[in-house]
Amino acid sequence: MTLPASLWAAVGRVSLDTRLGCLSPEGSQEAQQIIEAINTFFWAVPELELRMPLWRVYPTKAYRSFVKALDQFTAICMKNISKTMDKADADEASGLPKSEADISIVERIVRKTGNRKLAAILALDLFLVGVDTTSVAASSTIYQLAKNPDKQKKLFDELQKVFPHREADINQNVLEQMPYLRACVKETLRMRPVVIANGRSLQSDAVINGYHVPKGTHVIFPHLVVSNDPAYFPEPKRFLPERWLKQSTDAAGCPHANQKIHPFVSLPFGFGRRMCVGRRFAEIELHTLLAKIFRKYKVSYSAGEFVYRVNSTYIPQSPLNFKLTLRDE
Repeated sequence: MTLPASLWAAVGRVSLDTRLGCLSPEGSQEAQQIIEAINTFFWAVPELELRMPLWRVYPTKAYRSFVKALDQFTAICMKNISKTMDKADADEASGLPKSEADISIVERIVRKTGNRKLAAILALDLFLVGVDTTSVAASSTIYQLAKNPDKQKKLFDELQKVFPHREADINQNVLEQMPYLRACVKETLRMRPVVIANGRSLQSDAVINGYHVPKGTHVIFPHLVVSNDPAYFPEPKRFLPERWLKQSTDAAGCPHANQKIHPFVSLPFGFGRRMCVGRRFAEIELHTLLAKIFRKYKVSYSAGEFVYRVNSTYIPQSPLNFKLTLRDE
């Protein structure tokens, strides 16, 4: 099983209220079509956005691939949403309506708006920004912990206190008892943010640091640059989750613990009205996956440093050759 496969399955269950078959041994043709469509999307976006926009004059190969991928993905979404809503309507007609807690996101949106296409747009957003991004964040965090065995030991000690045995169930209450795990994710996303910058188009004139910036200007906030600036984070190249802990014994010995961190210097999920809509879901996925891995296995990585490349997101180009050694209970 690969990290993306498990995340495709989770997002498919949440956004389409269906099991895509990503984790079944034989796989699923529909799941493969979705995966290929999203991969095509991520390949095409830099081609269309960062190169000369010839597609505005005539339909280039990248543009044709982009449109075909999104059309195929939308068709699959609409098919599954219709199936979900038809089943919900049949259950309600037969006197078996679902309780409020059991109604899926798809059902909630369609029942509230009467618009199945709107639910498909939400599904598209979740797939586009919630699969590769989460798997990259997980891969980078596993890498940092594998390369820093002392930090991995601290995390294991925390997990061992929360989980009496390695097969223990994980729920939201348990996840809230793991501050060091959350700090490890924060520190990884500071060092290697999945989205290296956020862009905004100003809706009104603004004064930023004494400079007048007129309405309509595109402003870029470069996370990767700012969150690795020693002016904000001393020793920025060191993996120090302790710098995110407040008044904690886990922060003892870290020279940068309890340091005041500017609230806008590391924004891996964005901020405000345009903040990532799936942030909460992504964090739960990340924390659950990492807790299960590091409670059960000791992880090592003997190859060289990760090499990253920009392809819409900031992703590792190096192979994920992690070695997992089963821990004793």
